[in-house]
Amino acid sequence: MSLSLLVRLAFGSAIAFALSAPVSANAADVASGESVAVEAPAPAAPPTDADVDRFVGWMGLGDAIPAILRTELAKVPEMRALSAQQQECMIDVLRPPMRSMLRSSFRELLGEREIFLAWAEFVETDAGRKLFAFVRAGVEAKIQDQVAPDPAAFFADIGEQEQMQMAQFMMTPAAAVMNKPFPDMQPPAEMFEQFEQEARTRCGIDLPKG
Repeated sequence: MSLSLLVRLAFGSAIAFALSAPVSANAADVASGESVAVEAPAPAAPPTDADVDRFVGWMGLGDAIPAILRTELAKVPEMRALSAQQQECMIDVLRPPMRSMLRSSFRELLGEREIFLAWAEFVETDAGRKLFAFVRAGVEAKIQDQVAPDPAAFFADIGEQEQMQMAQFMMTPAAAVMNKPFPDMQPPAEMFEQFEQEARTRCGIDLPKG
């Protein structure tokens, strides 16, 4: 198996790794009712790049991209044979397209800016801050290969007022996005072609085809 194909597989693993934070399952358990069904709204402005970057940041994924890539690419024997400088160079090359893919997929997931703004309001509540702190701790635990935070401990730390905040938010259209399937993040072929070119020109690595 060529290094090029192994990089592709590792990159795909990194994407899956990055998206495995249990935000929907754990948050939904706090709600006391089901989300309100609403009709599809008229076309609206989508979230901006800055909006989506904030949402990704709340989950702890933005700053974690290099660590995620480093963890996943370290599983590839051919990557371990490269110098430390070459490995870090390849991570630098992969980081922008992975961030771009996360941004595109989260923009599609949120759908419109009003949904993001509702999340932005929720994250300022005590319940919202605790929820995203729990999610970030889960991401960090996966990166460090440590035991994930205990959901029971999270729920035990949720007071009555915070339970009310959580339950009320879970009844809104904004919270309903957590029930949607996450958009496909399969990297397009041209992304790997660009990566192979940059690996050669920036990192001095000639990736074999395959």
